[in-house]
Parts: sequence; structure tokens; C-alpha cells
Amino acid sequence: ALDQPGIRMESLREDFTKHLASALKDTGRAALHLAWQSQGARALLYEELLKRVVVPLAEAFGEVELERELLRVDFALMGRSDRVPRIFVESENEAWTAVQEVRKLCCLAARLKVLISVVEWDETPGVWHGKGQRGQLLGAWREVVTKHQPAGEFRGEIVAIVGEWRANGVLRFQCARLDTADSPDAFMCDIP
Repeated sequence: ALDQPGIRMESLREDFTKHLASALKDTGRAALHLAWQSQGARALLYEELLKRVVVPLAEAFGEVELERELLRVDFALMGRSDRVPRIFVESENEAWTAVQEVRKLCCLAARLKVLISVVEWDETPGVWHGKGQRGQLLGAWREVVTKHQPAGEFRGEIVAIVGEWRANGVLRFQCARLDTADSPDAFMCDIP
């Protein structure tokens, strides 16, 4: 598999470029010329080429699949002069669908990657009548991070900031690290 420690980066690059070159050579000249007529046509050509590259890479390295537009990121806080992102932020209103956002954050290079979501979080007895979602969500999100860590150069911290509007009228925000399994939540603030 691609995430196995024995796979050399050079080997992966060589196999990828070899199979891409083969797919390009197998594409008719007319199709290549047509692709050069517009950005959209080139994007379609790239997708078709990559679909052909996936097959031999999957045979060589195991599970490989193509996914379009994986890394559209909601927000980036970056250096004013160098424009290098320092913090990436993904927001998701439905906490149970935030796995996709966590996947994106795992693939980004920045010192801090942040997921912001809302859900009935607190599992303290009496707060949500035993229906707090913290444990299940943290488990799902941390599982995604754990799967990504051996796949390459994993840098920075990934945190989830979760807001919950409590029955007492207080809006509470808490922060939990996703890149370590034993990190406790950190209280951020209450807004009465």
C-alpha cells in the first residue's frame, strides 16, 4: 500500500510519471489538441489520464483511488508579506459529516489546522440527558487523523473547536486536539 514505510518516494514518483507518460502517449493527438482549447477541457483530460494511472498504481501499491477537488479549504490565515498559510480552518455545521473536513486538514502543511463545528458535546450527566456526542465524534475524527499520520510528512497540530448552545442559554466553546489520543478538552469560553 502507498502508506507502507517501505515505499520510497522516488519509486512512487517514478511509477506515477511513467504511467502518466504512457497514458499521455495513448491519448490521440486530436484529443490532446482539443484539450488545449480551454481550461475545462484540460481539466477533463487530466481526470481521464489520472483514471488510467490509478489502475497500474493500484496493482503496484494496493488501494488507490481518484478523488476530485479534495482540498478546497474554507479559510487560511497567512503571513501578510510571504502569503504562506500559518493556520487552516475548516468549518462544518453538521458535526457528524465533518470527517471530510478532518481529512482535508490532515493533508495540509501548516503549524495549526482547525475544525470548527457545533453539536451537543458535553457528556457530563444532566447536561444533554446522556446524549452528548463528544466521545463518538472525537473517536471518529481521531481515527481519520491516525490513518493519515503514517502516510507522509504529518506536520502541525489539528484541533476541533466545538460550540454548543446549552439549555441554560449559555453558548460554550471547547477545544480538543485530534492529533493525540490522550489530550483532554480545553475550555475556551462561555458566552452568556
